Amino acid sequence: MSGKKKTGGESRSGKKVMFHVFALLIVVFFGGVLLLKSGVISQENLKLSKNMPPWLFLGVVSALALADSINPCMISVMVMMIAGMVALGLERKGVVTRAAVFTLTCYVTYFVLGVAIYLAYSYLRFMAIALNGFNVMKALLVIALLIAGVVNVFDALKGKKSAFSIPDSAKNTIHRLMLYVSFTAVVLLAIFVTIVELPCTGLFYLGLISFLHSTSSSFGSVVMILIYYCFLFVLPEILITLLVYSGREPKAIYEKIYNKHRREMRFVEGIALIVLAILVWVFVSIG
Repeated sequence: MSGKKKTGGESRSGKKVMFHVFALLIVVFFGGVLLLKSGVISQENLKLSKNMPPWLFLGVVSALALADSINPCMISVMVMMIAGMVALGLERKGVVTRAAVFTLTCYVTYFVLGVAIYLAYSYLRFMAIALNGFNVMKALLVIALLIAGVVNVFDALKGKKSAFSIPDSAKNTIHRLMLYVSFTAVVLLAIFVTIVELPCTGLFYLGLISFLHSTSSSFGSVVMILIYYCFLFVLPEILITLLVYSGREPKAIYEKIYNKHRREMRFVEGIALIVLAILVWVFVSIG
C-alpha cells in the first residue's frame, strides 16, 4: 500500500513538473514571437545574411541561452539555499518569496553583466581594429571557446569534476551568506553568485556578445535580445521556485535535477560552446 501511495505521489509530482515546464515554454514561445513581431529581430535591425533569417537567429540565441542556463553552479547554490531555509524552519511562503527574489536578482545582475561585457568588448574590438589585431582577438576567442567546450564534454563523459566552476575562495562567502534568511542576504547572495560563477558562464557570455555585436545594427537591439536571453538563463531557477511552491522538497530537487543530470548538463554546455565557437568564426567580422 505504501509503495502504491509513493508511486502515486511521484506520478502527481511528475505531472506538476511537466505542467510547470510546459507553462514556461509557452511564455518563452510568446516572448520570441513578440521579439519577431516587434521588429527587434528583423533583417532591418540585424545584419543577417540570407542564410540566417530572423526566426533562425532567434532559435540560435534561444538554444544558446538554454544551454547557458543549465550550468550546475547556479542551480546547486539555489537548491542548497532553499534547503538551508527549510532546515531553519522558515515556512513555505517565506522560502518561495526568497527564492523568487533570488531569481529576480540573478536575472538583473546577469543582464547588467551582459551590458558591461558588451561595452567592454566594443572598446576592445575598437582597439584591436585600430592596432590591426582583430583577427588575432577573434582567433583567441574561438580557440578559448573550443577548448572550454572540449574540456566540458570530456569532463562530462569521464564523470570528472568540472574544470569550470565557482572558485574555492568564493565558497566560504557563499556558505556564510546562506546562514541568513533576510531578503538583504538573499539579494547579496544572488549578486555574489552570479558574479563569481563567471568561470562557468563568462566565456559563454563573451562569445554570445561578440556574435550579437557583429549581427546587431544597434545597441538597443542588443539590449532587447539580452532581456530575452537573460529570462531564458534563469528558467531553471524559476522552475525550482515553482517546484518549491508546489511542495517539492529541496533534497528531492537536488537529487533529481542536479545530481542525476549534472553530467548531461556539462555535456550540453560543452557542445553549445563548440557551436558558439563556430558561430563566432563564421559571423564575427570587422564589418
